Amino acid sequence: MASNLRTWTQTWDRQPQDLVRLAEDLPFGSLAYIPGLPLLGNAPQSAISAPNSLQYGGTPVGYAVEGNFSSAKLLVGTLPRFRTSQGMTWVAQIVSTTTSTRYVSSTVSTGTSYIEDFGVNLDAAESNSAGKVMLLMRMEGGASVSRAGSTNAVLTSGVPATVVWEFTGGANFRLAVNGTRAPLTVNQLTNTDDAIGQMEFPLALLNRNLRNAFGAGGTGLKLSFFARIPRGGLDIQQISANPYALIEPRRIWVPVSAGGGGGFQAAWARNRNSVIGAGVLR
Repeated sequence: MASNLRTWTQTWDRQPQDLVRLAEDLPFGSLAYIPGLPLLGNAPQSAISAPNSLQYGGTPVGYAVEGNFSSAKLLVGTLPRFRTSQGMTWVAQIVSTTTSTRYVSSTVSTGTSYIEDFGVNLDAAESNSAGKVMLLMRMEGGASVSRAGSTNAVLTSGVPATVVWEFTGGANFRLAVNGTRAPLTVNQLTNTDDAIGQMEFPLALLNRNLRNAFGAGGTGLKLSFFARIPRGGLDIQQISANPYALIEPRRIWVPVSAGGGGGFQAAWARNRNSVIGAGVLR
């Protein structure tokens, strides 16, 4: 007997903002920034503020934000300090169209104390080097530092790259780019844990926060996704292949109608803090 059941699917281009949230298994203090949405996270003191001299536009991987000149920035609230006992993971989906030094994110306590530096076109000695990426971790208020940089160029001009750094103390850096682990050069002095608490100055995206005077911003670095997760041990290769795995899955609505009588009775299920019903696929 032929069925007159008609089924179709529709994928929404954008969920309502209150339905976009971080995956529930990420630790407290995690945050993610997707241009066009509020800052996602579970640390209420963190919020995007003081956007300055920014331009928005599309990239091959979606909507992105870019600075106009050196003072361009996205300022995030003060965040929990890094702890080697728990590790830290940074994620950025970027398109670089410059070989000049740029910063995906940074927080600087003093002119010589860079608490977190996630830079592009920089090597492990923090010297300008086209296509390479660098991560620097320093104790707040102290000189101890651990720093790593990609051995080979991992950025190609105009080509999207998802870069994931993990640091769990000392020389324990890992880097993944677009689903593949990347080799590293590590420069290390003695890294010491900070006391538990908030960083003294806020985190800046697309710039370096030098006691709230900014530098090394500017054009040529388009950011479409950023996340800072106070935990190591994540699958950085998988995240670098799909950073949106850090976001709760969005729903695909499947309206179902039948030509005969009788209604379709909803059967409800709960999955990852989302209520889904019959006719809804995840």
